Amino acid sequence: MANVKRTSMFLDRDLVHEAETALGTKGPTETVHAAMRAAVEREKRDAAQKRLMDRIKRGELTNLTLDEFLRMRREED
Repeated sequence: MANVKRTSMFLDRDLVHEAETALGTKGPTETVHAAMRAAVEREKRDAAQKRLMDRIKRGELTNLTLDEFLRMRREED
């Protein structure tokens, strides 16, 4: 954690506990960080899926082989 900011938050303890269980984390700080990382990754996946669907709708991906598709996915990362 190179760039951190100390802050105070009011957190629902029951929700923190549920999130710890779901995320496999311990403690509020680790849980909040994991939840934020998950949200960012979900947004990246959604954006990549939208770009893919747009290309499909434009007809750019007709006759796409599996190797070509996997190469495209690697290039997205």
